[in-house]
Amino acid sequence: MDYRPLTVDDRERSLALEQYAFQQGLAPALLDADRLAQFRGLFLDGQFVAQLEIFTLRVQLGPAADAPMGGIGAVASIPELRRRGHVELLLRHAVDELRASGVSLCMLYPFKSSFYGRYGWATCMERRAYKGS
Repeated sequence: MDYRPLTVDDRERSLALEQYAFQQGLAPALLDADRLAQFRGLFLDGQFVAQLEIFTLRVQLGPAADAPMGGIGAVASIPELRRRGHVELLLRHAVDELRASGVSLCMLYPFKSSFYGRYGWATCMERRAYKGS
């Protein structure tokens, strides 16, 4: 297995997978070199099997503190190669990459929250309601 950033040579396969996985038409211009640099792919014996997009973000931890945070989205795998552990491996590589760059907090933008539970991801939120006096 090879995990690496996507290159210009991978652009067409990435666009085709994104269009299939998310059922939306994307113009090739939307996957320019800058955005393509955020994508990571998983390759098995040279064959493109899955991808995701990594975002570099910052999160506010308090009134005067913030920290680096990673974001992961656009997770997709080739339809005929699903259910073989590629997405799990891809997510592990991405989190390892983020951790190695000093990022200790990561958020995932899921198509369905319950799907990612098997990979160790969970929904986390806080809700507060205030009433005026």
